[in-house]
Amino acid sequence: MSHPEQSARCWCCGAAVPAERLEYGSFLLPRTAAEGGPVLLFRCAACGAASAVEKNPAGEILLSPPHLVGVRAFGARGELRRRAKVWEAEHRAERREFLARRQPPPPREPAGTPEDGAGAGTAGDRGRRGGRTPGGRSRLPPADAPPPARSPPSSRPTRS
Repeated sequence: MSHPEQSARCWCCGAAVPAERLEYGSFLLPRTAAEGGPVLLFRCAACGAASAVEKNPAGEILLSPPHLVGVRAFGARGELRRRAKVWEAEHRAERREFLARRQPPPPREPAGTPEDGAGAGTAGDRGRRGGRTPGGRSRLPPADAPPPARSPPSSRPTRS
């Protein structure tokens, strides 16, 4: 497993794989919802083994044998298949804990209600879309305010 800034380890050979390499070196295998949905796959440069890239909401990454997410590994025969079974047996509990952390965090409580002036949008959308100031006042001009003055037309010649 890995923190978002750290590297993950290949399930087969243990080689460190930087998160950036996983981001750009993986490919998405499209699957229907009935098949379990799309899967991100990565092929280790050190040993050539295919890995399923599993990520949880905390940003941790786990590289696991593809058969654990229902994907037949491309060219997985003999020794590679045996290694996948050994890895699965040795890491079953760790993977189960990882998958349990895949649930999204509980929703946050709103900061306030619109009646008390709080909760009228989020901090990220208050400035550009109007919203309210921290004191609860509207950032929009009053409805009866005159429109802003327009600048006079440019005296530059136009092309014809």
